[in-house]
Amino acid sequence: MSSQNIDISIVIVNYKTPTLTDICVGSIYKYTKELTFEIIVVDNDSQDESENLITNKYPEVVWINSGLNAGTSIAYNIGIRAAKGRYILILNSDTEFRDNILLTSLTEYRELESKYEKVGLYSCQLIGYDNIVQYNSNISFPSIKKFLRSNSVNIRLGIFQQKATEAERHQQHLASHETKWIGIAFGLLNANICKKDGHYFDEDIFMYSDEVEWCHRLIKNGYRHFFSSSGTIIHLNGGSSVFSEWRHGQIVLSEWLYFMKVKGKGYFMLCVFQILLNHLIDSLFYSKQKILGRLSELDSEAKKIRDLEFSIIKKYFGKILCDYGRNPSSGKSFLKYEMLRKQ
Repeated sequence: MSSQNIDISIVIVNYKTPTLTDICVGSIYKYTKELTFEIIVVDNDSQDESENLITNKYPEVVWINSGLNAGTSIAYNIGIRAAKGRYILILNSDTEFRDNILLTSLTEYRELESKYEKVGLYSCQLIGYDNIVQYNSNISFPSIKKFLRSNSVNIRLGIFQQKATEAERHQQHLASHETKWIGIAFGLLNANICKKDGHYFDEDIFMYSDEVEWCHRLIKNGYRHFFSSSGTIIHLNGGSSVFSEWRHGQIVLSEWLYFMKVKGKGYFMLCVFQILLNHLIDSLFYSKQKILGRLSELDSEAKKIRDLEFSIIKKYFGKILCDYGRNPSSGKSFLKYEMLRKQ
């Protein structure tokens, strides 16, 4: 099939999730009608039965071995470069279709393109197998306010606190709207955004915050992102992530790299200073609670998280500051979190 005949190329990154990828791919073939598509699976050196399972069951799938655990940014770019479709869907392996969501989404995307000059990322509503709506649309970008809000003193004083309530976030995800950035479990885009305009994902970012930086970069270049409530897919949420502590460490590290790339060195250093201040205050609070015999399980868990963040600063602060700048895909090795604590 020629590239001119393919409406959508679906890019799925697989890393040791053969069963989830099997369910995901099967649901695509079951429900997708009235458009042409191809499925590209980029495997991050799973070294398991993933390839045999998927390619034997679905011989039409284009399987690409990245040759290493490349994370998401590199794998997305590999899939996008191989894609032949006019549009690209980046899809998590831990998702499942329940209807013809691709036709609904592509129709809406094209309607948006008829209204606006530059349409960037589009996503649908996500729900878990528990039927709870998941929050993947974000109307503001991460900032230092996150660390100010988590400061124990500010919490007690009631300042710098989150404006949007849980009810407001839920209501937001029940209606279609324009947004700032979208967590990519289901992300539809025009292939020309990457192939013509050159806006590929930043390969310095191993995973997490990659879509945040990408969405921010697109907005700076005049694109607009949209969330739609007219279609829904099932999302396991975390099904393709294995180690919870590693996950938290990588999220923290990638977010700091995002601040460096989007805001610059001064802003990044200011964020780290606030994190260190929070760590100091929480350590004093923890010691006081311990002496008084009032330690709770939440206090102990918060202490573990602060200690982990402090250890990440000690190992990675200099590397982020010296090795990375604002330019995407600097040519340096991607920033991957390595476990710092004994399991």
